[in-house]
Amino acid sequence: MRFRRTLSAILSLFALVPLTGCWDRTELNEISIVVGLGIDRIGDTYHISVQIVNPAEVTPKSNTGSRLAPVVTFEQEGKTLPDAIGRMSVLSPRRLQFSHLRMVVIGEQTARQGLRKPLDYLSRYAEMRNDFYLVVAKNRPASDILKVYSPMDPIPANNLYTKLQNSDKQWAATSMMTLNELLLDMETEGASAFMTGIQIAGGGSEAAGAGAQQQIAPSRNLEYSGTAMFDKDRLVGWLDEQGTKAINYVTDSVKWTVGYLRCPDNGRASVELFNTHAKVKVRGSNKDDLSIHAYVTIEQDISDIECNLDMTKESTVKWFDQATNKKVSGIIRTTVRDSKKRLGIDVFGFGRQVHRQHPKIWHQIKDWNETYKDVPVYVHVDTTTRRIGTTQQSVTHQTSKGG
Repeated sequence: MRFRRTLSAILSLFALVPLTGCWDRTELNEISIVVGLGIDRIGDTYHISVQIVNPAEVTPKSNTGSRLAPVVTFEQEGKTLPDAIGRMSVLSPRRLQFSHLRMVVIGEQTARQGLRKPLDYLSRYAEMRNDFYLVVAKNRPASDILKVYSPMDPIPANNLYTKLQNSDKQWAATSMMTLNELLLDMETEGASAFMTGIQIAGGGSEAAGAGAQQQIAPSRNLEYSGTAMFDKDRLVGWLDEQGTKAINYVTDSVKWTVGYLRCPDNGRASVELFNTHAKVKVRGSNKDDLSIHAYVTIEQDISDIECNLDMTKESTVKWFDQATNKKVSGIIRTTVRDSKKRLGIDVFGFGRQVHRQHPKIWHQIKDWNETYKDVPVYVHVDTTTRRIGTTQQSVTHQTSKGG
């Protein structure tokens, strides 16, 4: 009996060991929360920027007279990323905490030199979660981006994070890219990695300033623009808005977007595109007779008509279907030509489909990007107009008929 009691006491002590969880706690006033990270490389030196939250300035408080910045950006250099981040200790009064990282911005020149080393560090650092987004600073270093205030959010990195999410859902010209997705695309044969570009819009001379938050029309703002295309880990060129839309159509990544059509009388009509779906079929018996067929189905609503069209006619609705078919297929075909001639890479990931659908043929191909240049790509778009709006006729048609 005494043995059982002793054994029970010992087991109870062991059971209490996992409950002592406060021994390694970290207080908020001991850390600096990093929400934005900028990576630039100058020669053989890394130039790192970190955007840190000032907790006292982003929480409700009674001291409305404070003029401290809601975020602070520190910059440091080092031979490696860990070296540069370690040197931040001479600038930051607290230990850097990366678990709430929202955005990683990479300078364009750094992206052209190759991202394998910095991405290796980001993937190995256990403190970083993988839910942040990566973007490329267009025509400038990443540090410039992290110095610009947000007119709508006291924390610029959070503003960029939510802005990219909203744009991805409501506009087909941007793409959210996480670390795991980027690494997968870089390592997958027959696919090309890509990231949304970001630039500073506006003519203001200052990159930052607390007064920017109180301006009705800010002199500078951050906007997403274009897509950076990579061959393995190196940036090789940019796609514009139309090229980005083409990628999203073919890769089945369009959730909802809006576009316009040129009417027969040179007016314009706006359409909302939704329920888009895409499939890629690869046909051929060997690597010399491969052909790729991209099938895209779209549903659309007519949201605005600024031309003289009679909406009571079934032929008018069919015209909208055909006009959207022509425009979307034209965007995709143009991007296919651009990817073959200018970029020299498969931006759509067609090679990945060749690998999946015809593995035997795939193993005959030594260099897919070279093979892709001679593979014909056929685009098939099928659009269905669902709704024309609550007003049957356009104002332009009613005015013309009344006159």
